[in-house]
Amino acid sequence: AKKPQVRISRQRLTFDEWMMIYNAAEKDGYFLQRGMLLALMTGQRLSDICKMQFSDIRDGYLHVEQQKTGTRIAIPLALRCDKLNLTLDDVVSSCRDCVLSPWLLHHHHAKGTAKRGGMVKPATLTVAFKKARDSVDY
Repeated sequence: AKKPQVRISRQRLTFDEWMMIYNAAEKDGYFLQRGMLLALMTGQRLSDICKMQFSDIRDGYLHVEQQKTGTRIAIPLALRCDKLNLTLDDVVSSCRDCVLSPWLLHHHHAKGTAKRGGMVKPATLTVAFKKARDSVDY
């Protein structure tokens, strides 16, 4: 039997490429930059990042129950990315803004089915990321 061919549609980004996309994200998605930082700092899946709530923060840790595996992990807020000169606590603090919401990533304006303060869905984050990525020439 022949082994099926797998088409690779993704490739890893270098840090410089990531920064170019991050900077491009500032123009369009107020939640995209925060989502990118949460992804980089926590290493969690897109679905888990979108589900993160402020109530998940206890005793200096961000508690995550991974949607795919059900595994529970506690990520220290003191976790630091020297390349960005940020801690996870800095990123979480940036998620607090003028919109009252339980979600770390939330909508600022009602649009379509999205409500102000509502959770950003993984598909919405994906579309915003693709738009920012495609606007960058790397």
